[in-house]
Amino acid sequence: MKFNIQIAYNISEYEFEDLCAELAERLEGFEILHFSKGSDKGIDGRGIGFSKDFSSWLTAGSKKVIQAKHTGTPEKSCSEKTFYGNKSSIINAEIVSIVKLVKEDDLKWYILFTNRKLTGNADSDIRNTISSSTNLDIDKIELFGIEMINHLLSKEKNRDLIKKYNLNKVITSFEFSDEEIKEVILAFKSQLDKSKKKIEVLAGL
Repeated sequence: MKFNIQIAYNISEYEFEDLCAELAERLEGFEILHFSKGSDKGIDGRGIGFSKDFSSWLTAGSKKVIQAKHTGTPEKSCSEKTFYGNKSSIINAEIVSIVKLVKEDDLKWYILFTNRKLTGNADSDIRNTISSSTNLDIDKIELFGIEMINHLLSKEKNRDLIKKYNLNKVITSFEFSDEEIKEVILAFKSQLDKSKKKIEVLAGL
């Protein structure tokens, strides 16, 4: 069943951190990332970069950094300037920390989980920026947005986390995006004239 879990509604930032740590521990190395619809209205996906050297990821120990950035507003996205773009953005603050860790040889792998929406374009831009600013291999940098978190939680092996973190209350069978609602309205409008003529014929008008 396709479902959406609006984590921002009923989980604290501390619970979110714990949830993300557990999801990271359960990665198998061949996951396909899921993104929200971008400007091209398509849904992009790609394989995680560290799958190329997953054995090293598993044995990285303290040199594997997992960050969780929680927002209490479900409509927030990774494309917003406060997350990525401004000098005071979340990503810029992370870059400062990453640079220090890389120089001290204390970081080999970096994953950032967030319950914000993440498009394929934003994923590429942010990972390239982090890599070029820190000298960390881009294949060792990953961003998991709300779409990917939902995908991971939909897997049978992770269903126990839904119960553990009390996410059941916010599972919905489906949701509509603004773009999908617009498409439905336009489709309905395009059929109005045809429907009107059919009604008139049936009514003998």
